[in-house]
Amino acid sequence: MERSVLVEMKKMSDNLGESFYFDVHITKDSATVQEYIDALNAFQETYMQSCLGCGNCCYTRVPLLSIDVWHYLREFPQLAQTEKPLHAFMSRYGEVVAAGETLDMQLAKKENGACIFLQEDDQACAGYSARGLACQTYFCLPESVLAKEIRSAVINQGIDELARAYLAEEGQDTSAYEKNAYWGKRSYNTVLLKDILPQEIWQKAFCCP
Repeated sequence: MERSVLVEMKKMSDNLGESFYFDVHITKDSATVQEYIDALNAFQETYMQSCLGCGNCCYTRVPLLSIDVWHYLREFPQLAQTEKPLHAFMSRYGEVVAAGETLDMQLAKKENGACIFLQEDDQACAGYSARGLACQTYFCLPESVLAKEIRSAVINQGIDELARAYLAEEGQDTSAYEKNAYWGKRSYNTVLLKDILPQEIWQKAFCCP
């Protein structure tokens, strides 16, 4: 079946020799964020070795998108059933950081700087089945400028929607956040990439199969 998102391995040569990176292109107007995630996962399974569990990525900032938290809440029904589920999750597993007039939403860290879900005995993720978009789309491989722009746009709008919904739960002012493609969504299957990407990025990313 023809994919609506293509992830390709590319080779670059310079004075230091040959190196590899990956690039991303979109072939259908109907491409969803879930199809973007699936394409990246398929690429990783095909071209890259399985994660060796070094855990290095688990010591970096892990941004949280709105849909990520709804996915995590399926794994924690006791939190999902509270009056304010987003606050319940963020107070237990997340961190809310003021960033000017807006909020940055991310997974909490342990005292040693590791992600709260990292099991340090085996360097495995305790929340792997519900891991978020940032984790699923992080590779130990360089990316093209376009691939980086696509990922940044997808992540940033998802963070904004989580922050907006988080404030809305408390009845606080959400005027700093404009309505975007994630508004009220709980599945990546329902979010179109063309509704997220700025026009200049979409024009570079969209191509014929």
